[in-house]
Amino acid sequence: MDVDGRRIGYVANMAHHIDVGGSSPASLGGNKEIFQEGLIIPPTRVAVGGRIDENVLNLILANIRAPHETNGDLRAQMSANFVGNRRMAALLERYPVETVEAFFNELIAYTERWTDREVRTLPEGVYEAEDFRDDDGFTDKPVRLKVKVTIKGSHVRLDISGSSEQRTGPLNCNRAMAKTANRIRHAVPSRRPHPGQRGLSKAAARRRPRRYGLHCRPTRRGGRRLGAEPAPNRGGVPRPAPGAARPHPPGGQDIIVNIGFGGHDPKRNEDYCYKETIAGGNGARPVKDGPDAVQTNLQNTENAPIEEVELNYPIRVARLRLFPDSGGAGRFRGGLGVRRDFDFPYVACTWSVMSDGRKFAPWGLKGGRPGRPVRFIFDPLGEHRDLPSKCVIEVPKGGRWGSRRRRRLRRSARP
Repeated sequence: MDVDGRRIGYVANMAHHIDVGGSSPASLGGNKEIFQEGLIIPPTRVAVGGRIDENVLNLILANIRAPHETNGDLRAQMSANFVGNRRMAALLERYPVETVEAFFNELIAYTERWTDREVRTLPEGVYEAEDFRDDDGFTDKPVRLKVKVTIKGSHVRLDISGSSEQRTGPLNCNRAMAKTANRIRHAVPSRRPHPGQRGLSKAAARRRPRRYGLHCRPTRRGGRRLGAEPAPNRGGVPRPAPGAARPHPPGGQDIIVNIGFGGHDPKRNEDYCYKETIAGGNGARPVKDGPDAVQTNLQNTENAPIEEVELNYPIRVARLRLFPDSGGAGRFRGGLGVRRDFDFPYVACTWSVMSDGRKFAPWGLKGGRPGRPVRFIFDPLGEHRDLPSKCVIEVPKGGRWGSRRRRRLRRSARP
């Protein structure tokens, strides 16, 4: 936004889209190259002077599986920015530019002061933690996540050099994602809201060796995607080592269970695409059980209601319930996971899973038992065949739940 030829800021928003192209529905396929993952759009002007360039918009929509939904979502995003510009203009009409800029700078300075004060409450020392992700979707070799944290005064040094090297599959962080994921906000106990990332980042120095999974090279092969959210403190916090600086929470779901499927809907005579992040259980709390069926460490997605799903897609949700005893036992148990069963009685589809937590169970603390890992089960003829946590399969057209020739795809929180 410019005021008298002086640029003082800009308005932006972010949204998750159901599909951005690529080799599989919901853009979740296990790919080796970024070109297989979806449409790559450099900074591109889609609207000028409040008017949408339909040629640019149509080019984007022609490369995705859900053009109807995405068209509405993109227009909503642009409308949100238009509203933001009007609000900023109204603010600048009320206050001088110098006053508005002073508040911008104060928000960042406030975060720095808050972070400095809270970090100084942590005991100085060196602390380590590690965890593992199942694999990269191409080999069975687990992906190691390790962080060494050095606290001295108001500064924190994060060393991720003990983590696995960059992998072939879509399980890597670029520099920007690793920088955001390794936030130190989780280490400080204050409940005060923080206004941004910049003040938090200045307190933390990072050793980010290139070619590592948490700081990969922007190459053609597996360098631009964080498919199963492996980074510490983003999809989950690595399990603690003895002598942690703060009481560490027990493990929960700690990953994003991405599922997606798509194909052609004969009733509407159009292609469709569906994506959902399945909820899970969080770790036990100090004086009560862990929350059931929640999005742990990721709070911007919600459960998709059965009625809405069945109304808009050619599927049936045969079962949706909490899975008994899926949380780790203890004085206070962990939260329960979710079982969701899908039937495809009308038409075949392509099914994608990009997730984790199938091989390594959530950990318990102070004698508490570990939780149960995730399971993904393909059952076309009653075989109950286990699937890996990263895969793309073809699901045939099948009968309804309980019919003689059962064909269904089932996701379960059971081990």
